[in-house]
Amino acid sequence: MASYLGDCRLCFEKNIEIRKSHIVPEFAYEKIYNQKHVFKPIAIDNKNIKWEQCGYRERLLCQKCETKLSLWEGSFSLVVKELSAKSYQKLTVTETAGIELVGGFNYLHIKLAVLSIFWRMSISKLHMFSEYELGPYAELFRNILHEGSFVSQNEYSIVISRLNYRGSYYPGVLMPLSRGRYDGCITIQSLVLNGFLIELHVNDGRYRKPEVEYFHVRESGKFILACRNLEEVYVNLGSLAKRFREPDVISFFNKT
Repeated sequence: MASYLGDCRLCFEKNIEIRKSHIVPEFAYEKIYNQKHVFKPIAIDNKNIKWEQCGYRERLLCQKCETKLSLWEGSFSLVVKELSAKSYQKLTVTETAGIELVGGFNYLHIKLAVLSIFWRMSISKLHMFSEYELGPYAELFRNILHEGSFVSQNEYSIVISRLNYRGSYYPGVLMPLSRGRYDGCITIQSLVLNGFLIELHVNDGRYRKPEVEYFHVRESGKFILACRNLEEVYVNLGSLAKRFREPDVISFFNKT
């Protein structure tokens, strides 16, 4: 197969082989693939239901940058998979009064992995990621990722929550979400990945909210895993339920 030559969106290297990069890491699809390694996305505003393979990808990065991001994603994958399975080899999880304190991970790898996912969604041309516009922060994130820079826990902070629906946790959920705001001053970009709500507070630390900082992924390699209900987040469950009752969706599932 002929190489695709272009400019890397991360390091800006020109006229180099550009890989098909996953926008959301491959491990996030493992719980939604079927035995044929395909999945079917369903959107409220899209009537064209079809099988998808290998996750959503675009030609964005050179091999060197792909390898760098893969290292960080490997650490993030370990955290997500162990929390999802509730089987801990690398992580330490202490539960007290229904609150889980998670530790034993590489803080910087997790921080950069999450920033890289939101950065890739922000530069993607795919419709399902159109809500992830970062504006001037896109270039700031690119610089951080290119240099592998340290970012403090209160800069572009991350909160991870386990999502429940009607009392149960469903790991096979991958869902882009609309942009939100906290207290009118902090923009929140969110993604449901393996049934976990990943929230990125697009804030360089100038606006401090102590009640939120309590849940930040911390430089000590620890965080409090919040447990939230799907009804609390930015999802219109009524519209989603209505979509699943429409004839094209029913017909699609009847054929599969």
